[in-house]
Amino acid sequence: MQKTKVLIFLILPLFFLSSCSLQPKTDYKADKSQDTFKPFVIGNVTVAMIPQNAVITDINYSISARVSELSQSGLFYVINSWAVGGRFLSDQHYKEAEDKAKVQLSEFLTTQVRSIKSKTTYLSGKNEISVYSSFESALSESELKGSMVLGRYYIDTMSLREYHVLVFYDPVTVLKIIKESKSAVNSLDTEGIDVDDFFELINEEISKAKD
Repeated sequence: MQKTKVLIFLILPLFFLSSCSLQPKTDYKADKSQDTFKPFVIGNVTVAMIPQNAVITDINYSISARVSELSQSGLFYVINSWAVGGRFLSDQHYKEAEDKAKVQLSEFLTTQVRSIKSKTTYLSGKNEISVYSSFESALSESELKGSMVLGRYYIDTMSLREYHVLVFYDPVTVLKIIKESKSAVNSLDTEGIDVDDFFELINEEISKAKD
């Protein structure tokens, strides 16, 4: 009977860990004064608060000036995307986290589009689904530009490892990705949407949300 109890206690934590790991976290929200978190800093900007036991593997110091500029402009939006795997094939797991970040970035842009629609007449008579899918297809077709990746870190959880990628919204880079996608440009052109004007509206919405 005693052996059975031990077995149950061993299985339950593993089952709980596995079931939780299936749900992607999008962010770690924490008071900066908490001892269980530490700042992930680039230049003079704290881009995220991460757990104390996180092991930082990459920091993109080359973009510190851009990060500072966007932070001051109110257009700095960070996505913390993650994937769970073993302690080998780390590049593969980080790539999975980056792919999830693309989806989250597309969802972020879609949210701004919906906000524009609710506040202006700019999208009146336009096919919203076509607009949303243009972002999604453009971002999925493209690799995340190196200038959009802030850094990477991992967290060990028992026998597994969480691989985190910090990505930020850079309006210049994202606009370039959209313009390089023929399908996205054709989709927006069909709806009579000027890409530059449209992104100006999107960035205004982001700035308002940050105020």
